[in-house]
Amino acid sequence: MYTILFSVTLSFLVTILAITTIIQVTREKKLFDEPDELKIHTTGIPTLGGLGVFAGFILSLLLMTSHGNRELQYFAAATITIFFLGIKDDILTITPENKLIPNPPSKQDQ
Repeated sequence: MYTILFSVTLSFLVTILAITTIIQVTREKKLFDEPDELKIHTTGIPTLGGLGVFAGFILSLLLMTSHGNRELQYFAAATITIFFLGIKDDILTITPENKLIPNPPSKQDQ
């Protein structure tokens, strides 16, 4: 019981601190998701906030995995894969089709 409470509390604190720092850095570096016809927001929103959520989540997951639930390692691997795809999308803006099936390099690229 205490392990779960500790894990949740620690991941919450890490997430709050990380998101606060990430928002500050994205504002300084002007890393905003600009609105367009497909977006709901009307002003620029700082990107990469998912980094903080991911840090807290993975920390909690690792704490729980170290206490006996070994099946969570597969969940962690899938989550890390999706996380990196999301980071790439935040930075480069990928089309939905390319998120599922990336385009192979063309002969020009080689």
